[in-house]
Amino acid sequence: MGDMSIEVERGAVASSQLDNYREQIRLKTKENRDLQMHIQGLTTQLKNVPYLQTKLTELSDELQDYKVRVEKIPGLLAEVPLIISQF
Repeated sequence: MGDMSIEVERGAVASSQLDNYREQIRLKTKENRDLQMHIQGLTTQLKNVPYLQTKLTELSDELQDYKVRVEKIPGLLAEVPLIISQF
């Protein structure tokens, strides 16, 4: 009977270890899935970089155009009284 109880105890330890390994695998699988999702998100962002760089350049050019227009406003306003006096 002593041999049998030792085998039962070994079986219980092995079963407990197996459950522990299964839990570790489950956690690692979840961690890997989360990392894959994160990598996929970063890859998508990376694909958007050329578009965003182009858009930034376009917006910078547009902003520069508006700055030039704004700088011309005082000169145009100074000409208004001259134009009115001609009528």
